[in-house]
Amino acid sequence: MLLRRLQTSGGSSEDVVASLADVSHVIIDEVHERSLDTDFLLVLLRDVLKKRKDLKLILMSATLDAGVFEDYFKSNGRVGRVEISGRTYPVEDYYLDDVIQMTGFNSGRGGRRDEDDADTAGMDSDVAAAIQSIGMRINYDLITQTVREIDAELSHLKQGGGILIFLPGVVEISRTMDALRSVHNLHVLPLHASLQSSEQRRVFPHAPHGKRKVVVATNVAETSITIDDIVAVIDTGRVKETSYDPQNNMRKLEEVWASRAACKQRRGRAGRVQAGKCYKLYTRNAEMSKMMERPEPEIRRVPLEQLCLSVRAMGIKEVAAFLASALTPPESLAVDGAMDLLGRMGALDGDDLTALGRHLSMIPADLRCGKLMVYGAMFGCLDSCVTIAAILTVKSPFVSPQDKREEAKSARAKFAKNQGDLIGDLKAFEHWDEMVSNRA
Repeated sequence: MLLRRLQTSGGSSEDVVASLADVSHVIIDEVHERSLDTDFLLVLLRDVLKKRKDLKLILMSATLDAGVFEDYFKSNGRVGRVEISGRTYPVEDYYLDDVIQMTGFNSGRGGRRDEDDADTAGMDSDVAAAIQSIGMRINYDLITQTVREIDAELSHLKQGGGILIFLPGVVEISRTMDALRSVHNLHVLPLHASLQSSEQRRVFPHAPHGKRKVVVATNVAETSITIDDIVAVIDTGRVKETSYDPQNNMRKLEEVWASRAACKQRRGRAGRVQAGKCYKLYTRNAEMSKMMERPEPEIRRVPLEQLCLSVRAMGIKEVAAFLASALTPPESLAVDGAMDLLGRMGALDGDDLTALGRHLSMIPADLRCGKLMVYGAMFGCLDSCVTIAAILTVKSPFVSPQDKREEAKSARAKFAKNQGDLIGDLKAFEHWDEMVSNRA
């Protein structure tokens, strides 16, 4: 809401300052996540603070690299820092070599070890051979054995509590759940953003009597959701992250190492209700040499046309110069490419904002979806265009459970009638809407 207020303030520096005349404090939480909107907001607020010395800006995070933000704002005057001790219980860490020794995991290499491997230097030869055999892959047998060991230890101590496993994506979650079916006393549940809300809520209640709850999740469980009874975390150290190549104008989702800050958030899930343990399926060397301290800011990982349009709509003509003053400036090639795309879409005419561009800057949606809705209004088919835009932004109304893929595909095809998935989704939604209206 604050960002939208600043964006619609009028554009000039005086207008932006005036739009915050009734605001005394601005609080930004989880600032370490460095989303596109957060970085944009920080640029605007830094300019506002030069003229509003009474305005208080409070940046909050559990894993904040305070020095970076302090350096960014110190030109405006003194920057204070407050550290508040957390209330979590202690969490004990176990790395990959510890886990292999604990489980007795043997990858089948027969103890053969490659020399000169920094990851396994100084380790027992059998442990080193197992680690070298696993490599960068996620080993589902190792995950299963680790879960067995944790469950056995907790059962021996007569302790309840669940196990949370962090994986990079839905495919990995499905494979892990398949592997865990061999352990009969487990109550295994998936957790990822593609699940319906009702399915996501299943992870909160305690497991049935005699069962151990195991939640297999993506990074949605790092900060977005807190499951109170988790006492052990298994962290694969991997995440799927969007990246953008401005040179080839290519956007892709790839599996990479999670940042050390993200892994710190993950291990903290184990210490919410009692002392817990975190089993890291990577080595200490991988943590220090392959993981970044912080995640790459979104401003350097995604296309920037929406951001550039927002900046231009505020009346700022030197878009590249404005974005260069960000906490982590984007690549100039990415900015140039975004401005070129805005011209080709008809949002800009040279440096001037067009009528279409003005409309698109006020629609909080992907530019292509925004243009679809604007044209839908012009051609009298707005409802259909809004529905398609919603489907593109969120997800298809069709669900496709793993065990009913063909059935879901057949149902979708009945509505599409060879006109494409989007038209099929639209027809299905319209049919559902008609049924609801008739029922009422």
